[in-house]
Amino acid sequence: MKFGPVPLSEAEGAILAHSIALAGCRLRKGQRLDAADIAALAAAGHKDIIAARLEPGDVHEDAAAWRLAAAVAGASSPLPEDAAVTALARARGLRLEPPFTGRVNLRAEAAGVLVVDAGAVDAVNAVDPLLTFATAAPWARVRAGQMVATVKVIAYAVAGANLAEAERRARGALRVAPFRPGTAALVQTAVPGQAPALHRKGRAVTEARLAPLGWRLVADEVVPHELG
Repeated sequence: MKFGPVPLSEAEGAILAHSIALAGCRLRKGQRLDAADIAALAAAGHKDIIAARLEPGDVHEDAAAWRLAAAVAGASSPLPEDAAVTALARARGLRLEPPFTGRVNLRAEAAGVLVVDAGAVDAVNAVDPLLTFATAAPWARVRAGQMVATVKVIAYAVAGANLAEAERRARGALRVAPFRPGTAALVQTAVPGQAPALHRKGRAVTEARLAPLGWRLVADEVVPHELG
């Protein structure tokens, strides 16, 4: 990837490095410039712009982030269709969000425990400073929809060879082990004079703790604290 000043005559297809306000519009950072953008810049008196230009073998930040996130979810190379990637991710308890500004967030498809190959995470982050992979803590309890990891491409593009190596190291590095639904019974003890409201509160608290795990409280017994 080449980065720096680019004459307008060579800027079509380049990626704008800084937002530029023009009369009636705004060209945003990260935007790929087309002929109309070049004409608007020229009309505003610009002779050149600061931009990134991809070289042969480079992969755009959004495409690179999607590929790496898909590998984390278990996808092989060459990358299958998006629908297949989505299915693979769901099989591992994950949901991939669409890429934006070189980032893909991974969320838990259901409540469960996050299983992380920490060695693979470190290995991915050692490939290229432009590629980063971060996760929540291994064995963390996660909620459905909670963000559990993120992949970020720091620059506007990354070398294809480095991306391929990161994909290889990342493959299957993350999954969410979903909680298995079940039922539970609660036994509470009572001492003379104890208010019944305490037992009702105990049941409510226990139900609230079980619900995120997919468990139901099906029995609640109150027995004397001491027998005999």
